[in-house]
Amino acid sequence: MPFKDPIRPDIENVRAGERWNDGGLILTATDFQNGLKIGRFAQIKNGIQLANLDGSSTTLVAGVALRSVVNPIESGDSYDAEIHREAEYKREGLVTVEVVGGVTPKIFDKCYAVNSVGNDSGKATGVPISTVDVNAEFIQEVQTGVWLVNLKGA
Repeated sequence: MPFKDPIRPDIENVRAGERWNDGGLILTATDFQNGLKIGRFAQIKNGIQLANLDGSSTTLVAGVALRSVVNPIESGDSYDAEIHREAEYKREGLVTVEVVGGVTPKIFDKCYAVNSVGNDSGKATGVPISTVDVNAEFIQEVQTGVWLVNLKGA
């Protein structure tokens, strides 16, 4: 549980891909890429599959891949198609995301996602280089490398 007790507002162990509130738009994909990374921006490939960003020039941003609230992610921080039948993603509202190492966003700055193959694929950044616009803004740092963002309908 991300909170020590139900009274105090202290956040602990909140990772990327966590819902921040009940509001917003959460969708479910039954066709998703094996190894879909949790807490990172994802795209719709071939009109149906939820997939990691990969440098495509025609990227259709879907939103942020979410952690399962009922089932732990068995394979680290990615969905395993052998274990999971569906993947959830948040398209609109507040959600935590993984941020590129060495990048320090500023509150209310525009948020972009790294659109390339590699370790930073799908991570959030405030630097618009090799990125795609995700129609979001940074809200606050939750912990090192994890920020709360407001998705405005990716």
